[in-house]
Amino acid sequence: AARRSACVVFDLGGGSTEVVSGLGPEAGRWASLPFGAVSLTERFVRGNPAAPAEIEAVAAEVHHVLMHECALMPESAPLFAGVGGTVTVLASLDRGITIYEPALLEGWSIAADRLDQLTRRVAGSTEEERCHWPVLGRGRSDIVVAGSIVIRELAHRFQAQGMMCSTQGLRYALARLAAEEASPSAGP
Repeated sequence: AARRSACVVFDLGGGSTEVVSGLGPEAGRWASLPFGAVSLTERFVRGNPAAPAEIEAVAAEVHHVLMHECALMPESAPLFAGVGGTVTVLASLDRGITIYEPALLEGWSIAADRLDQLTRRVAGSTEEERCHWPVLGRGRSDIVVAGSIVIRELAHRFQAQGMMCSTQGLRYALARLAAEEASPSAGP
């Protein structure tokens, strides 16, 4: 039988974050986390750009919740994918594209170190700078800071080597991860 890798898929929303873990295409555990990009921004982010203490407060809150709510999920997930507006913003910045084009983002992978770099870039920029990013939707320039920190903390929690972007939802992302794992080019 083929070895199946642990996978984690998350959907980062405004008020909550859904996390599903499993082996290959089979969903095993899920958690609905009580925070999202909007709620964390409202609670913690006031500065423009965000102050280091604000960034740390968001990270600490996310870390604390993950340790409790995701305790029964795998320690590491070689297959890691995200869904949501902040995910597509980070993928767009990584690809260097200037228009939102789902076909260019679906399946795009961002290495873990690059994800950290992008999070620092987002968190260190002003709202005025972010407003000029063509891939950032109107009214989203403030919440992308907290959203990128959530993604970074999720990636660290699951020791992800990178993140695949999905523009089509949790179930589709799980199916895509399973297909990539089964592909001969997926690696050892």
